[in-house]
Amino acid sequence: MARYLKLKKRYHIMMSDTPNNELMIYDKENKVMIMKIDISGVTNSLLDIHISEFSYFQSFDSLKYSKNGRIIQQIYIKKPDIFDIVNDEKKKIMEDNNAEERNKIIDLSKMYSTYESSNQTNNFSYFLYGCNSFNHNLIINLEKDKLPLYLVTCSHFEKMSSSLKFLCDLNFSSYSDYYSHLEKHYNVEILDIKNLDFNNKKYNFFNIIDNKYYELLNMMNVNIHKHITLHFGFYSRNFTLGPLILDNKLNYYDILVNKYRDQFINSVTSNTLIILGMVYRIICFSKNNTFKYISDDVNIPINQVYIFDNLSLNLEVVDLEVELI
Repeated sequence: MARYLKLKKRYHIMMSDTPNNELMIYDKENKVMIMKIDISGVTNSLLDIHISEFSYFQSFDSLKYSKNGRIIQQIYIKKPDIFDIVNDEKKKIMEDNNAEERNKIIDLSKMYSTYESSNQTNNFSYFLYGCNSFNHNLIINLEKDKLPLYLVTCSHFEKMSSSLKFLCDLNFSSYSDYYSHLEKHYNVEILDIKNLDFNNKKYNFFNIIDNKYYELLNMMNVNIHKHITLHFGFYSRNFTLGPLILDNKLNYYDILVNKYRDQFINSVTSNTLIILGMVYRIICFSKNNTFKYISDDVNIPINQVYIFDNLSLNLEVVDLEVELI
């Protein structure tokens, strides 16, 4: 029966800074170096590949066919107890390899990275509109930032099928239960659109809104473009970010709708994550008083819209100011 092995998580592989080119194994729990191996015949680039090979299951017999593999075999012969061993458990090996591939592709800890915080912060109040999975995930991501968050509700929003499905998916029996959950655990204030005064000086509005909810507000003659507004949308052929409207002298959203109207759909997870990360980045710019950097940043759609193809994820950038010419 084939044996598969990988280094246990408590051990860490390091390379010495000396000309001897030694590979060292460090026990993180006991904080001690347990082994050194001379690998002077292996170049630095091969060593980098070799170190990554310790972190996922490999067939012991197949290791003999590569220089890196033979080093792993040497270590195993001298220190078999520092390895996890499985015997041809295909499901476990497949899960391990899939996890390894994901780690190579996506560093989740840096997924929503942005500029470092400045000491000066803006006093924006962030307004989200409607009960849906996108707003829910954004609220969770913003919890650590301790920002003033408001979720705007109305009866029209709550009648939307996507909102009803969202409630069922999270096992909330009613909207009131869900709103209470947000208020209690995430310090989100719930506001009914009927009671929201956009001229209220108490709030320094920063609106973040899905376009299908914006269309409903338009039908109700509610104008949120008096204040900074970031649009996004999910459509049958594309998903979009922008425009970010800082000045309401021109209605950039109407320009977008007139030229790129499409049918709204419920978002899929991968597309939601892309927009979520970009929205979070824009919020970081705004809360840290770093709008001065925005004009130099390609991920900020001021008076622009980024249109992603749902299938290929190819991106088209449309400058709405140019469209006016």
